[in-house]
Amino acid sequence: MARLAFCHSQTVVNLLWQFATHWSLTAYYRGIPYLSVVDCGPGRFAIWRELKNETSFAICKELEQIFCERGPVAEVLMDNGAAFRSAELNDLLRRWSTSPFFRAAHRASGNGIVERNHRTIKAISERGRVSPMKAVFWYNMSPRSGQKEATIPQRSVHSYSWRHPDVEPHIEPQESRSSFSIGDEVWVKPAAVKCTTQWEKGNVSKINSKNNVEVNGVPRRVLDLRQVVVNPEADDLESHPLPDDEDSAGERRYPQRLRRVPTWVEDYVL
Repeated sequence: MARLAFCHSQTVVNLLWQFATHWSLTAYYRGIPYLSVVDCGPGRFAIWRELKNETSFAICKELEQIFCERGPVAEVLMDNGAAFRSAELNDLLRRWSTSPFFRAAHRASGNGIVERNHRTIKAISERGRVSPMKAVFWYNMSPRSGQKEATIPQRSVHSYSWRHPDVEPHIEPQESRSSFSIGDEVWVKPAAVKCTTQWEKGNVSKINSKNNVEVNGVPRRVLDLRQVVVNPEADDLESHPLPDDEDSAGERRYPQRLRRVPTWVEDYVL
């Protein structure tokens, strides 16, 4: 197998993602190749990325994404595989100012750290019947020595603790000072609205924040809502209509403002 790794190059061990890891090009699991990244320091933090093929282009793509997300390392220890000797990978490491190193050929002990990591990840995948990505997650959040939290791999590169998936997050409810309440009937501004567009009615179903509420299950901005105002006088008129005036029953009503004929009409004979 072709391997790749980062190693610490200073006397004082820094636990941050700064110094390095061991990478493996062809970590196979059920016939699928993976690019594995394993920290050679005391943290042993691991990253696995599935590869579409074993080309230098695919490796550089995944490697650059890791550098963009977590920052570049100082040194990288690699195996003597052809993909790691390619010009594309050398150019990538030069752009990120990362020093490449290669392990001694025909010396299996040089891959001891990454081989142990591969066995652990594959064992977790088989026993738990999960994907290698999920197995890497459980590996990174489990202590390597008893129940000592200092030996959890993710603690070596993150300043925050990962939450266990089975533990519900504790989110303190925030006091919302929204101008709407659940159940309010509102006018909803439609999309591509014009001055003559009729707004539709809806009911507030949830208050997300003071600026965002859900109307009929759809999040809407409060600026696009108008509360429906109930006029009691209009309800009285609908329930008790006024009697018709007999004198004005057959008369045609005109507005008080009269329309003036434009001046250009005077030039034409109507």
